[in-house]
Amino acid sequence: ITPEQLVFCEPAPGQQSKLEEKFPQARIVSSGTDLLPLARRVVLAVKPQVLREIAESLRTQVNSRHLFISIAAGISLHK
Repeated sequence: ITPEQLVFCEPAPGQQSKLEEKFPQARIVSSGTDLLPLARRVVLAVKPQVLREIAESLRTQVNSRHLFISIAAGISLHK
């Protein structure tokens, strides 16, 4: 993946600024609904307690071209 292919979803403006500094060629969006049309592979690097909420918010836009990878500790696949 090239830097131009990276898309980050970060709702907090302060964190967006940090991502822009670290990855100047990447795209940054503020919501998952903006992210999914741009991405095929999605890494969910979120706190376990918010994973369900995020997954529910993305649910209607997920299709067979999306590959989700979660690094949320302690969350089983069947949830």
